[in-house]
Amino acid sequence: MKPYQTINMKALKLITCLCAMAAIPAYGQTAASGTESITRNVTVEKAYDPTSIEVNKISPVPPKEEYTPEQPSVTYSTWSKAEEVNTTPDKLKAEQYENSETADIKKGIFKAGLGFYWQVLGEFYYPLLQGDKYLLDVNLKHLSNWSNIRLEDGTVPRAMTQNTSANVTFESQFRDARLNSALDFSYNGFDYYGKSTVPLINDPIKDTIGTYTTVGLNFNLFSTNTKKAFQYNTTLGYDYFGRNFGVSNNCILVKAELGGEVGNGELGTDIDIDTNIKGITEESTGTHKSEAGCLISIMPYYKLIGKTWDLKIGGNLYILAAEATKRPVTGSANIEGRFGLVPGLFHLYTGIKGSFVENTYPNIIKENPYIKPLLNIEPTYTPLNISFGMKVNIMEGLLFDLGFDYSLILDQYYYVNDTINGNYYNTFDVTYENTTNKVSIEAGLYFDYIKNLNVSLVGKYNYWGVTDNQFAWQKPAWEIKLEANYTIKEKWQIGLSYNFLGGRFARVGTDAVPMTDIHDLNIYVSYKALDWLSVFANGKNLINIQADKYYGYRNFGINGMIGATFSF
Repeated sequence: MKPYQTINMKALKLITCLCAMAAIPAYGQTAASGTESITRNVTVEKAYDPTSIEVNKISPVPPKEEYTPEQPSVTYSTWSKAEEVNTTPDKLKAEQYENSETADIKKGIFKAGLGFYWQVLGEFYYPLLQGDKYLLDVNLKHLSNWSNIRLEDGTVPRAMTQNTSANVTFESQFRDARLNSALDFSYNGFDYYGKSTVPLINDPIKDTIGTYTTVGLNFNLFSTNTKKAFQYNTTLGYDYFGRNFGVSNNCILVKAELGGEVGNGELGTDIDIDTNIKGITEESTGTHKSEAGCLISIMPYYKLIGKTWDLKIGGNLYILAAEATKRPVTGSANIEGRFGLVPGLFHLYTGIKGSFVENTYPNIIKENPYIKPLLNIEPTYTPLNISFGMKVNIMEGLLFDLGFDYSLILDQYYYVNDTINGNYYNTFDVTYENTTNKVSIEAGLYFDYIKNLNVSLVGKYNYWGVTDNQFAWQKPAWEIKLEANYTIKEKWQIGLSYNFLGGRFARVGTDAVPMTDIHDLNIYVSYKALDWLSVFANGKNLINIQADKYYGYRNFGINGMIGATFSF
């Protein structure tokens, strides 16, 4: 057994992309029978919206084929996403063009950045205990933005967002299994700064700060000996969510992925039991009431595996135990296939699937923090999702991806500005569409033929077939995402990203209002000055488009950040 070595890192240059990017700890576990070791990966995301950074936990369980021994390392990667309502489906991500580098470091990492408008970034990572089969580490992060935004009506409110989080993780490798456990804490704050026509005296939260706190405890045990026919991945977790206005949510998650070899294929099932208890406390009287719901998902499957193809055949069963639920029992198909018609040159993929989403309060507020404080959203049921596409290697280093997707969605929600007596608040309610027929067509080009240069260009068109509503409110018809980065002599890295969202409409009262298209152009540069020091700078929204993420909430104008990362 090789001893656990000090975490190494070769290029803090990729950190440049960290500008207003929040570093996210991901856990790359590697194991093979007799040569297990523990690896720590730190992934840095650059969020689409330059006014806020969302910090999310990345799943610590890599696919089975990624269980290969390697030395401990810290990897930095960057990416951009349109976080409005849609992201590129995983099935269309033909390649992960993440310009990542590794190099020697010591143990800890400290990162700091300052920007305008009054952006503050700080992060500290350190392994407290480490051995050849265990690791205990801590990660502290803070990112905040403080600025005044000029709205259409000429008002200049403060637009603050901030996230402070702490994470302690313990990992231990056993003979044929690994245990990952984590304790997470985060505190988030934001201003209700959006445009509103309701007089201040009648609007109790017009100038209020929204806050919410999350605490999570998670235990994940999974098999690492891929030579055994039976494999498992089990999770037991608890999450607490609490915010001002007396809203709280307690979630208990039990999850198991079980599978084994049968003949030339794999037989398995995934089981999720997700229990949520939402509590509301009337602040004026102290009266508390709660409602509970439990969603059980059972997803059996059989996967046929050929030399150049695989076909997964299964189904999904959803059981929702909740008060006055509209659909207590639902289901859908779960079929996926990949076929290498000309291996290495021409591939087809297809799927017939579905989903049932409970729309818990913690998930909704992370999607749109400006919802009405006590808003409840009905579950969304997608009984049918059909997708197919192709991937073509046009030439070495140039990949073309074309995909088609159709979804039949029941009870889809759309955000609309909350209204009263002809005026509207800067908070959001929802309206429902009984049946939404959504069609998406997406095409992508991925280029990495030139050494140290990675370029991806993805375009997507969405057709929202609605009848109960005039438009699919706040949803984009067009999406474009361009990303490019280039490394120069292992010291410098430069990159850019461009995001476009178009064809959006907002419902304000009874009026349909066209929303300004989003053109978000960002650049970054980093320089590895010393083995233990890297400096970075970035500029965001360089076109200075005054567009709304949600109607009435403008993004920051042109802004930027400079900073440095130290290893010790």
